[in-house]
Amino acid sequence: MKKMIRFSIFSAALFLFISHNAFSQISVGLRGGINLSNFKAPRPVKFDSKTGLNAALLINIPFSPKFSLQIEPGFSQRGSKFDIDWQWNLDSTRQRTHIFGKILLGYVEVPLLFQYKPRFGKFEGIVSLGPEFRFGLGPQEIKSTSRTYKDGVLIEDTYTEYDMRQPNGYRTFDFGLVGGVGVSYPLQFGRIFTEGRYHYGLRGMTASSELYNRGISIHLGILIPIKK
Repeated sequence: MKKMIRFSIFSAALFLFISHNAFSQISVGLRGGINLSNFKAPRPVKFDSKTGLNAALLINIPFSPKFSLQIEPGFSQRGSKFDIDWQWNLDSTRQRTHIFGKILLGYVEVPLLFQYKPRFGKFEGIVSLGPEFRFGLGPQEIKSTSRTYKDGVLIEDTYTEYDMRQPNGYRTFDFGLVGGVGVSYPLQFGRIFTEGRYHYGLRGMTASSELYNRGISIHLGILIPIKK
């Protein structure tokens, strides 16, 4: 029992010591950039990248001069463009249906990134890897145009907006992995950095679909150390 108490006291003291030293070196900052988001899904749907914006607050907690944990709560615009084209013969008539549009998604994203930062003179490399959690916020909709042709002649043209937030099985919570590489440079009051990342969604957009959030992002940001 005494050993347990001593071990608990020692663990608490060690935790407070590490926390004290880490806190004295914690950096905070901001980043912003663009997403080139897409979906991974089986055919016949063809998905293309859609451009969106991202921004986040940064909290960087170092474990050593080269390793740290970076927490990045922020907002991100995701989604994709899509295109479906069917053609078939019916009663000697050539039929065609062309559906195209875009999926618009907004998320609060929280990456938890373990970072390795090797030095190259004044420059500092950045290698990031960790999980990412997404919570639906803002627009969650599909905008599509459907055109039907008969022997090459347009006979129907319909535009539709569909709200994915309705109770229809679409998931507003998503998670995945993210990895990236970048570089930072020191300033008088902190460090400026740029980084490119790949986002690999692991949860289907619905319980029965194989539709996953994927894409790349490019960031520019700044970190400023907090000093007591």
